[in-house]
Amino acid sequence: MDKTEFKEKRKLLGYTVDSMAELLEVSRRTIINMENGKTKISTVVEKYINDLVQDNKTDLIYMDVSKIDKLSLSDCIKFCFKKKEAFLKSEEMKLLLENVKSKERNSIYEEHIILKNQKSPH
Repeated sequence: MDKTEFKEKRKLLGYTVDSMAELLEVSRRTIINMENGKTKISTVVEKYINDLVQDNKTDLIYMDVSKIDKLSLSDCIKFCFKKKEAFLKSEEMKLLLENVKSKERNSIYEEHIILKNQKSPH
């Protein structure tokens, strides 16, 4: 794993330099040195980071906005379409979609009942 991949995976996992240092039980300076290529990333650390990414890959949907001054709705929509499969696999999205489907079913049932009641003589 090179320095760029290490930094990208750290960010992907949602760790700051400090939190990654705490996780790996090393100093903040060691993480910075790894990301600058001054400290070699051990195979143990590489495997650990790769395992974390693998374990969390369906839960992670990451958009790096650190170099963007303004984020438009169009940018967000493009990102979501690119990550569609990951979104649909996430537990949160599954719950949201099920909730929407349930509300739609309830709305259809309500409309059916209203229409049925309007047709029946009083």
